Amino acid sequence: MSEQQSSGRHLWQIAAVQDVFWMGLAVLVVWCGFLIRDVLNPILIGFGLAYVLNPGVRVAEQRFGIARPVTVSMLLLLAVGVLATAVIWAGPQLVEQVDTLIERGPEYSGKLEKWLEGDRPLAKEARQLWSRVRDEAAQSTSSIFEHSGRALGLIGTILSTIIYLGAWAFLLPVYTFVFAWKFDAMIAACREWFPESRRERLSDLASQMDRAVGGFIRGRVLIALMMCVMLSAGWWFVAVPYWLLLGVLTGLLTIVPYASALGWFVTLLVVLADGSSSGRSLVDALLLSSVVFGVVQSFEGWFLTPWIQGKELSMHPLTILTLVLVGGAVGGLYGMLLAIPAAACGKILFQEVLSERLQAWAEEAPHA
Repeated sequence: MSEQQSSGRHLWQIAAVQDVFWMGLAVLVVWCGFLIRDVLNPILIGFGLAYVLNPGVRVAEQRFGIARPVTVSMLLLLAVGVLATAVIWAGPQLVEQVDTLIERGPEYSGKLEKWLEGDRPLAKEARQLWSRVRDEAAQSTSSIFEHSGRALGLIGTILSTIIYLGAWAFLLPVYTFVFAWKFDAMIAACREWFPESRRERLSDLASQMDRAVGGFIRGRVLIALMMCVMLSAGWWFVAVPYWLLLGVLTGLLTIVPYASALGWFVTLLVVLADGSSSGRSLVDALLLSSVVFGVVQSFEGWFLTPWIQGKELSMHPLTILTLVLVGGAVGGLYGMLLAIPAAACGKILFQEVLSERLQAWAEEAPHA
């Protein structure tokens, strides 16, 4: 390139500068969304549900000729029916277990603190962890009642909570319906923003990201629901206290890889605080609850995940665990949920874009 051509070239015409700009803009948008997540929660969850439902809606439209609004309405009604059935069947039992656990919470806390006294192995570390969890929970609870009590009082807090939940119950299906109805149209409109010379390339990258991220999200949701059923049934069989509550919570934690271990740890604490189970010794109760978790977790790792998710991510388990920990440290629950999809997209961008340019740059570099 001559000196005149080089001086007349604008910075924006450099492909690397454009890539950095769009990546930075995407990061900025995600960060701004994180800052106002309380307002965007129904919108983001509605978009996420529409994203999960879109393959089924697309198949119904293309293969069977069913209009998208009809399919979306049927899926939402089916979801509401399944949820209502689950609430009617398991709701009373779940509410009873929650009430009992709250009522006996102080008793359990005292038993655990007493058990952690002494010179048992790791007792000091366990006492520090338990004190930290207890203090943070008490501080959060007192802060909620303190600030809300100043504004509206307890009655106002209850009313505002009811209104908030009611708004969620109304807005979430509406957002899901609208996004699922217009999902393919929105994707097509976004593709029109791509430069025509690079539209095919960018569409191919987006398709690869969609397969990786979509397969991961849909797979984790389905696996989590199945884990809820298996853990609840297993812990009911071995008479673990609060089997339904603990099974559902631990199963839902499965959405984040390896996070179900936290549910298992909480289950052990509950069994330890509750005492023996069905006349068995405490050791047998702890052992049986752990065996059930281990069997279900092994079934998930060796059968469910390979069968449902396949190898879309192609990441080592240690890499996934590291990403979950880093995401949790940076963004809390949202960071844990988004760390793996973001890493999958970054991996695709590196393999398809950056690695090629690095290789070309290395080939163009003068040899010694």
